[in-house]
Amino acid sequence: MLNNWHKKEKPFAGFAGFGGGATGLAFGGSAVAQYDALMLLIGGGGAGGGRNTGADGGGGGAGEVKYGPVTLETGMDLTIRVGDGGPAANNNAGGGTAGNGTPTYITSPYFTQATAIGGGAGGQGPDGSSNGAGNPGGSGGGGGGDGTPGPDPANQPRGSSTASPASSAYYSFTGYGNPGGHGSEDGGAGGGAGGAGNTQGSGAATPGGSGQPFPAFASPLVGPAIPSSLQAAFNSAVGPTGLYGGGGAAGGEGQEPSTGGPGGGGGPGNNDQPGKEFTGGGGSGRESNLTAGNGGSGIAVLRVSETDAPAIVAPTSTASTPGDGYKYFVFSGTTTTSHSVQVGDVGSTPLVQATGGNVSPDVNGYTVHTFTSTGPQPFNVSHGGTVEVLIVGGGGGGGTDNAGGGGAGGFRIIQNVPVGAQNYTIVVGAGGAGGGTSDGDSGPYAQPGGDSSAFGYTMNGGGAGGHSAGQDRQSSPGNGSGGGGRGAQTNMPGAPAPSPYGNEGGAGANGAGGGGGGAGGAGQNGDVRGSQLGGNGGIGIENNWTGSPQWYAAGGGGGNENGTYSQQSRASGVGGVTNPGGTGRTNFDGVANTGSGGGGATHPAQMPAGVGGSGIVIIRYLNS
Repeated sequence: MLNNWHKKEKPFAGFAGFGGGATGLAFGGSAVAQYDALMLLIGGGGAGGGRNTGADGGGGGAGEVKYGPVTLETGMDLTIRVGDGGPAANNNAGGGTAGNGTPTYITSPYFTQATAIGGGAGGQGPDGSSNGAGNPGGSGGGGGGDGTPGPDPANQPRGSSTASPASSAYYSFTGYGNPGGHGSEDGGAGGGAGGAGNTQGSGAATPGGSGQPFPAFASPLVGPAIPSSLQAAFNSAVGPTGLYGGGGAAGGEGQEPSTGGPGGGGGPGNNDQPGKEFTGGGGSGRESNLTAGNGGSGIAVLRVSETDAPAIVAPTSTASTPGDGYKYFVFSGTTTTSHSVQVGDVGSTPLVQATGGNVSPDVNGYTVHTFTSTGPQPFNVSHGGTVEVLIVGGGGGGGTDNAGGGGAGGFRIIQNVPVGAQNYTIVVGAGGAGGGTSDGDSGPYAQPGGDSSAFGYTMNGGGAGGHSAGQDRQSSPGNGSGGGGRGAQTNMPGAPAPSPYGNEGGAGANGAGGGGGGAGGAGQNGDVRGSQLGGNGGIGIENNWTGSPQWYAAGGGGGNENGTYSQQSRASGVGGVTNPGGTGRTNFDGVANTGSGGGGATHPAQMPAGVGGSGIVIIRYLNS
């Protein structure tokens, strides 16, 4: 039955009556989309016992495994937190008091939290008044050793299991967990989701308790969504039967042959082997004063039919679509990690709700957030979905004396960017400084523009223009356009552009600097628009997201031969141009918030060369 879930419609009958706390009326009915899903929640595994002089540590217990059906509903917001494995380094105070795994849970305003408890830490040998008991947890930790030989239940007690079922109108979970093994001469093994931890006589191998199979979440289905560096270990532990929650092997003399419980338990015993990541496996126990194994991190996996999957917005998940008719949303983290999920309707995307920047609530059917101040700024999302983002890095500064113009910052539009209900940082890059008032032989030299970034995407600033005999023209530090080459001394070609988000600068020639590259085209070479006249900046790219056409990311114009004051026209109306005379800065700088390059200076000039225009970030999303 769990393999045949699908979308269904939940009739909305309206509010009952006019009194008794009713908050409104429904005229007619409407339908709320519901989606049947299957979910696996696993807490972090407990650490093994160790690091206590003379002690034989117990194995760590596995994190609780909760498994069962979940009903999702349009408009539902979910928070899923994935627990980490318990740390072994500080699990050294008699009983396993410091190494429990942390819980994994799912919660929503629609229902009470469902939690998979972290695994119990393994105990150590007797230490003063402490009895070295294993800790309780999803599955219990094994009791510490160095007691009476033989499997005496009264000797170094095992940790109990606190696993339990959980249910609400939206979910029905079964909880899986078992107690650890009692300690004796050697430690007891950690409990697993599918079986209790083992207890053995002196010197006999004491493997961890077995995990529980969940074929619906077998490694061929879930493994493709696991980080590549951890995929092989995960697939080996979980396998084709879907084993999760193995207990850790015990510590003590001769326990090296003992194995971790199938399903991710740490082993061999008497070692520092951690539980496998994303299985909730317990860590192995260890003897004497050596640190045992950490617990393995937990995981949450949501299985939804491929038909219903477009309704799920889970921007921090990874996903697998193995061709069995389902999509598997995997929520993981090797430290305790929270994830936000929104549920929409098939064929529609939940509307984003957010604050930050200058907000225009309705521009051609979109809400638009424009970020113009340089530096970091908040973009806070209260309801996630997908957005589009335009990012422009800061323009590069122009050089001094027969100089090249500054290159434009990188320009890029990214569509279908998933955002969750969380706070993001948006960064707008500053324009690069123009070269100083020297003759170009010495600094201060022109600087590249600053980087702009959003949602993990970065557009680098444009490269600086070349100086007559000092600093050469520069490429962008990353993906912007290159600066123009100088036109004096040894003429220089323009700086190349290292990416498809910019273009190369123009070459200097015959005393005239090259124009800086623009996002829409390369900078013009010097001596082309006229004898000894600096090249035009490369054209930019036009965009109308803010409601009217606006050009971005044009290159700065190159400087002319000494004393020849003849300004270019601004490239695309926004790029900087060379100075109009020995004084004055008319159109010298790139236009602010366009990411355009500054103009290269014509000598002599009594002021710094053109400053690059600052960058910009624009975010938009549908408002209906």
